[in-house]
Amino acid sequence: MLLAWATHLALGLSGAAVYALVPVLPIRVIGLLASCLGFTGIATLGHVASHNAALQSPLANRILFYLSFPLLLQVSTSYWRHSHLIIHHPSPNVTGVDDDCDLRPVFALNEVHLSAFGSWRQRWPVLQGLLLLLLLPLNGLNIIRQGWVRLFMVLAKPGRRGLASWADLACMVLHLLLGLALPMIFFPVLGVLTFYFLRLALIGCGMFAVLAPGHYPAEAACLSKTQRTSGDFYLRQAATTLNFRTGFFGRFMCSGLEYQIEHHFFPSVSHVHLRAMQPMVQAWCEEHGIPYRRLGWGEAIWKSWLTFVNPKPVVHDVEALRELPPA
Repeated sequence: MLLAWATHLALGLSGAAVYALVPVLPIRVIGLLASCLGFTGIATLGHVASHNAALQSPLANRILFYLSFPLLLQVSTSYWRHSHLIIHHPSPNVTGVDDDCDLRPVFALNEVHLSAFGSWRQRWPVLQGLLLLLLLPLNGLNIIRQGWVRLFMVLAKPGRRGLASWADLACMVLHLLLGLALPMIFFPVLGVLTFYFLRLALIGCGMFAVLAPGHYPAEAACLSKTQRTSGDFYLRQAATTLNFRTGFFGRFMCSGLEYQIEHHFFPSVSHVHLRAMQPMVQAWCEEHGIPYRRLGWGEAIWKSWLTFVNPKPVVHDVEALRELPPA
């Protein structure tokens, strides 16, 4: 785990160094892309650490979590804990609960959200499909914005302040000092800002490619708020989630996010075990009528975009999604 994390960090930093020190444009582009891949890998391993599933020690997991998210990526741990651990995992794709599937006021991923667009609801899906292509590079910036908002909300309430939130703030500020202020001492300000925001835009696209395929395609159902605790836990998790297939490189970059069903069933299990668990989980799901879907990675990304063009219906009875076990 630590070797993988160090490899991603080395790739991210060396790519940044190549971009900064080599004046040849094609080489700089390669350096930029390498840096983005490295820090995308840092993000997916940080996700594993946030579930206390990266290392055996809870303290070691927390250190890796803080190093990965607020320090290296400027993603608040306070935001991530709330949006991902507390809200998303118990209620994936639940309308009115899971913010990951609520992209309003700009986008509507389901028919309920689309109805709020009034007279535009017939034309807006096609327009938002095109708009996504333009705004996707801002995905990373939006996550950072949400993180700062959440962190300030926590710090503004005396009863919720604690060492964790202050450590979060310290890492976020240190990121700005190391990632922006320090390079500006040695390189032109405009050049530093250009690299920082170009990398942020590409990392945002990369995070869409590893996060969206597990919940955005039409095969991953969207549930009404009334179904938040209806049916059994495994039916709700599998019905709103799907896996996508990758090769060696994809597994290295995704750190288990391609095994979304297994991860949602067992979020505290390290991603290194999910591949071995997959056949057993699939067999158990099929035996008990639990939907189990797998798509190719490219197909899952394509279908994630199609959801913007054709928003999903909202399911009001999760039991209707149960499949008949094979005879």
